[in-house]
Amino acid sequence: MNQSQARGQKAFVLKIRRKDKRRILRPYLQHIHTVSDEIEQRRKEVKLYMNCVSETSGSGRWKSVPFTHPATVETVAMDADLKNKVKSDLESFLKSKQYYHRLGRVWKRSYLLYGPSGTGKSSFVAAMAKFLSYDVYDVDLSKVLDDSDLKMLLMQTTNKSMIVVEDLDRFLTENSAAVSLSGSIEFHGLGSCRVAGRNV
Repeated sequence: MNQSQARGQKAFVLKIRRKDKRRILRPYLQHIHTVSDEIEQRRKEVKLYMNCVSETSGSGRWKSVPFTHPATVETVAMDADLKNKVKSDLESFLKSKQYYHRLGRVWKRSYLLYGPSGTGKSSFVAAMAKFLSYDVYDVDLSKVLDDSDLKMLLMQTTNKSMIVVEDLDRFLTENSAAVSLSGSIEFHGLGSCRVAGRNV
């Protein structure tokens, strides 16, 4: 690889032998694409999305605000070994998109958080969002009409985002719940294939 100068701008020229082209070029371009995605992801402003009540399952169900929660992976209060494991897991997840693709798997990672109020679940979610630079979609199931409405709502989320469902166990134990257990986890099935990197 040689560095060259053109019109006052620096550029790199990659020269590959013809016999090595197939072996080198594809992994190199995949690496460039991955690094480019990571840089673009870090630069974007993270947002918090909340679903709104709607009489129909049309578009525009999500309203957003800038995500300004101060928590980070470094500041969140949790066992140091567990924190390192989670951080390592997230780093591996970020680098594994091509691996999932080769296996024919949906590129996503799921976490189940449980515990009384005030134990840091929301701070943990915020820390992951900051670490990944992913937008957060906070699903309020009380504003969802039924399973079909939930599915349409989830289909309106973006790639590389976190989907958070709070108090899922409490909501599903209510007799009046309009969303079933199978409906609430539907986005782990075929419905999730359009979304890369969802976290719950």
